[in-house]
Amino acid sequence: PLHADKVIVLTHEFLFEDGKRGMGATQNLPKLAKFIQLAKQAGYVFDTRDSYTPNWQVGNNYSAGDYVLHLGTVYQAVTSHTAQQDWAPSPTSSLWTNADPATNWTQNVSYKQGDVVTYQGLRYLVNVPHVSQADWTPNSQNTLFTAL
Repeated sequence: PLHADKVIVLTHEFLFEDGKRGMGATQNLPKLAKFIQLAKQAGYVFDTRDSYTPNWQVGNNYSAGDYVLHLGTVYQAVTSHTAQQDWAPSPTSSLWTNADPATNWTQNVSYKQGDVVTYQGLRYLVNVPHVSQADWTPNSQNTLFTAL
């Protein structure tokens, strides 16, 4: 049940440890299997944050760290603010970051011009379509990326 008294919410940050795709599978899943077994025995149910994320709304007060759903994407507030019509969460917003770990820069990913990626806590706009390489990191390739 969605609103059971004992709900454990698994976050993207946990499943994608250190913001790297796949790290959660090797580092967290072995621990998670035992944790789930013990929690189920204690009567807990599991869900994702997406089921509990409220829709973004103009006029709402948001604190840094709050999560909202906007146009099918989960965003996290960077700073506390009251939402205004022209402050909607977006890939280029300074008030929100995309909480989806798929936006974290990773090697061997085909990026399109206009994509926004996160690398070492900073956001970058992709200037040129390319497949990412180990030595083409956003902070070292100003022809491929522009810091936002």
